[in-house]
Amino acid sequence: MSNLIFIADIVFAAAATLFINKCMLKLMGPDASIWTGPIAEECMKTLPAFLLGLSVLSVHVCFGIVEAMYEVWQSHSRQAAMAGVLAIVTHAVFGVITVCIYKFSGEIILALISATLLHMAWNRAILYFSIGGSA
Repeated sequence: MSNLIFIADIVFAAAATLFINKCMLKLMGPDASIWTGPIAEECMKTLPAFLLGLSVLSVHVCFGIVEAMYEVWQSHSRQAAMAGVLAIVTHAVFGVITVCIYKFSGEIILALISATLLHMAWNRAILYFSIGGSA
């Protein structure tokens, strides 16, 4: 039963995040990738996993794998493959940060905020470098 809950959690996190991100992109444009995207992703990955007693790190890694598959599915290019690899690595890092901050502080909200801020900084850097430093 716990495997089914784990899979359902990842499907929920990915679907909810995709929906939220698409809506926010329509409203905000590329800025959504910097501001609301990381908030949605980190909340959808971390909070349900934490509340259900699942491995927060495993959910982050699996979410990265789902995002990687989505990147490659959207565009079968070398750039999409690299974006996919980076999705797995960065979501794993966000998961490690979340778990470490939680273990150190005992506060899931502090862990969530820390990972979200790092995610925002990462997305900002990616956007900045992908469009030639003008973001």
